[in-house]
Amino acid sequence: MRAYRNLFGAVAAAALAFQSPAYAQSGEAIAALIEQGKAGEAETLARQALAAAEAASGRQSAEAAEAQLTLAYALFAQEKWDASIAAMERRAAIYEAIAGADSEQAVSAVSDLTSALIAVADRAEEAADWTLAEASLERIVTLYAKFREPSDRDAIGYRRRLATAIKNQGRPVDAEPILRQTLDLAESTYGSGDKLTLDLINDLGRTLEAQGKHDLAGELYAEALEAGRKAFGPDDPGVLVYAQNMGASLMYQQQFDAALPVIKDTLERRTRVLGPDAAHTLFSMSDMATVLTFKGDAGAARAIWEDLVPRSERVFGPEHPYTAQIRNGYALYLDRAGNDPAKALQEAQLAADLVRARREVVGLDPRGQRTLATFTEEDAFYFELWLHTLHQAGQQEGLPQINRIVLFYEAIGAIQEAMESPANMAVIRRAAERAAEVEGPELAALAKERQELSQQWQNLAVTRSTLMRQNADSTQLTQVEGEQGRLETAIKAIDAQFLEKFPQFFNLLRPRPVDAPDLQQMLKGRDEAVLIVLPTALGTHIMAISGSDMDWHVSNLPARTIDEVVRRLRWDLGASVEATPEEKAEWIAEGQGLGPYPFDRRLAWALYNQIVAPVEWVLEGKRHVFVVAGGSLSALPFSVLVTDEPQGLDGDPAALRATGWLADKYALAQLPSVQSLALLRQFGSDSDDADGFIGFGDPTLTGVAQPRGGGQDVRGGTRDGGAIRAIGFSQAYVPSTDADGLPKVNIEALRGMARLPGTGTELEAMRKVLGAPASAIMTGDRATEAAVKSADLSKAAIVTFATHGLLAGEIDGSSEPGLVFTPPKTGSASDDGLLTMTEIAMLRMNARWVILSACNTAAGDGSAGASGLSGLAKSFFLAGAQSLLASHWPVRDAVAAELTVGAISAQRDNPALSRAEALQKAMRDIRNDASHDTDKDTWAHPNAWAPFTLVGDVE
Repeated sequence: MRAYRNLFGAVAAAALAFQSPAYAQSGEAIAALIEQGKAGEAETLARQALAAAEAASGRQSAEAAEAQLTLAYALFAQEKWDASIAAMERRAAIYEAIAGADSEQAVSAVSDLTSALIAVADRAEEAADWTLAEASLERIVTLYAKFREPSDRDAIGYRRRLATAIKNQGRPVDAEPILRQTLDLAESTYGSGDKLTLDLINDLGRTLEAQGKHDLAGELYAEALEAGRKAFGPDDPGVLVYAQNMGASLMYQQQFDAALPVIKDTLERRTRVLGPDAAHTLFSMSDMATVLTFKGDAGAARAIWEDLVPRSERVFGPEHPYTAQIRNGYALYLDRAGNDPAKALQEAQLAADLVRARREVVGLDPRGQRTLATFTEEDAFYFELWLHTLHQAGQQEGLPQINRIVLFYEAIGAIQEAMESPANMAVIRRAAERAAEVEGPELAALAKERQELSQQWQNLAVTRSTLMRQNADSTQLTQVEGEQGRLETAIKAIDAQFLEKFPQFFNLLRPRPVDAPDLQQMLKGRDEAVLIVLPTALGTHIMAISGSDMDWHVSNLPARTIDEVVRRLRWDLGASVEATPEEKAEWIAEGQGLGPYPFDRRLAWALYNQIVAPVEWVLEGKRHVFVVAGGSLSALPFSVLVTDEPQGLDGDPAALRATGWLADKYALAQLPSVQSLALLRQFGSDSDDADGFIGFGDPTLTGVAQPRGGGQDVRGGTRDGGAIRAIGFSQAYVPSTDADGLPKVNIEALRGMARLPGTGTELEAMRKVLGAPASAIMTGDRATEAAVKSADLSKAAIVTFATHGLLAGEIDGSSEPGLVFTPPKTGSASDDGLLTMTEIAMLRMNARWVILSACNTAAGDGSAGASGLSGLAKSFFLAGAQSLLASHWPVRDAVAAELTVGAISAQRDNPALSRAEALQKAMRDIRNDASHDTDKDTWAHPNAWAPFTLVGDVE
């Protein structure tokens, strides 16, 4: 109630300012009802007062404006945040209309609106509802930009809080540039020793830490801690925040001996200064219990955990995210202690249940969809720990077999939740839209419109972040904010129609994991199996499921080790891998004299023995194997795993051809999730209606023509995307905006990229094999973004894009991944030469094959829960593609046409072959073609034959 009184304390006074005693009486009555806890009755009275004021004085009157304020008060007291803020906005709009935007009344109304938003943000932060906090803080930042300088202390403070809300939703990359710009502003205005500056340094450290950059974060914490102790003393609550983060950073870096005294000192000071039940004291207790857990002091750790869990429930509430976090830490302690697996499982499941419940309350509007996508990364560890404790519980001696089966069934659900990903959400959204189409043309049109509006909203969200980083003026921010509001209103109207006519639409948007019996039933009678592999910090989980059998194994290899193995193998394959100069020198030198550019088959064999062999008895003899891989494994095609001990030299073409590759044992396909297979089969594209071919590639670019991939450049050579960095536009480019004030893509940087003539050869070969007319391929000046958008792609069974693929942020003016086309002379919203992820999702396709012969289109996101699909690839699922043929590294010009055409030809010549089998045959034919062997090159190297992965269904 304190927040309500502070926010709306002037209600009665405002009412008395009018000449109407009745209005003054109603205002006082509304306030009294709220104070008595009768907010619902207050709302009824407030709406009656508003109706009376509008009837007496008009909707655009001061009396109506102040009646909106009392209504906002009543709504706020019921935590109807959106409705309360809307009433405050109407009040401000009335005063702007009748008195002018710069009038005292309008400025005061906007100030009150800002206060209301601040109160909502405060409440959201207390409840760790960061989605609501972000929405409120975005508005606050915009409103402050209208009336205060960017260097104003409060304006900086709210930008800081906005960055924190963004970071806490699992988007630290988005938060970092906002924080850096705000920190520069605070430091230049208030100095390096000011409290606000130090808080921003600390926040930047937390943002870097959330990206896994613990060493850099530790340096920032140390800087803030040293300066803070000098300026404010070691007991200052803010300085203790820096100290806590310093201790946690050391712990994350596994420097437990160094972390312990820092954490212990912070806990003692907080207990004395803040009290034993203060929230920050509980955070320090959690850190203390965690560091003792990892140091092996089980007795001391247990005492703290058993005190901390009930205390956190009492302080935060049993369902609060902080309670879930503490309970998860306790479950980790119990798991490591190893003497009570049933209790560890119980606590881990309770923590996971809290996370699941938090997901359930998130809306399905664009902001909620974005939050769900970040939840999958932020909360993955809860489900990973639950999965691990399920396995540990199943290992108990004497456990009845039926109990083990029940635990395994639970684990199949847990691993799906741990691997939930934005790419899978793309498949889910498309399935919901397909279901709407089945219901009839009206709902199909609504689903299409909803997707387009949602994509526009998401694009504006990115634009808004960019404008904030650039410290844009309030006019630009207000414009974007207004457009987002318009889109939100339109989406809500569509959702209301779906709730009335097809409520199942929303059930499809948030489906449950596939149950084990349902999964087996889906596979039963089919010659196929599913292999699920999830690396975690606690080990790597491997599950194999067929229509008749199941198995589950946990490798001791943690995600960190898997990451290093994948990194090295991808280097050998010619993928884009960041490596230190020392690593590059070591890796390039290895194997010299054994062949032109060896592939480390023994490492690939060792990985196979860890992540496939233990459960392979379930896969044996199967025609198709679907691979669902998490983490860095999603960026490695399983086709390159070696199934038998390698013989001969790694660089010898004959030895490479004689190698037992997993690609030969099974026709492989990759899936974003188990869930996506069920959805694709139930609501996939009706590709029987499509039979044509269309291809785009070899755009007109002015850079020196370059062949793609291969040869001795595989190891230590240039990587795709290097061309754009080499031409220097990124450093010299001055950011510009279009007529609407939105960032523009650097068209000259696109134009200066290297031309790719080999892609034209690839498309022409594909056209001839398919018997398509010459008009079916668009190259050179015809290969434009506008041509893609205007083409009727829904009639094509095969759609190919053979061009540069850019990662997010690789070109100025766009923070999304995209495909490069012939740049126009002058860019526009419809054609700037870059077909982005958002624009791809808005295409309408019906293709059996979408071939992405560009770099990194199948690469993983590199984050927890990564999908094995970049933003580009998952957007094609949203557009309606049934399967993708996507590349993990630059496909060699000499091989690209043979691979893609070979796969399509194989299926055309033998319709009994699935898409997966057709790709399998094409890869084998490339590998066994010895006519291209030289002393410097061979097609037997997996760089040549294995760049493509089939993503989606196999048939």
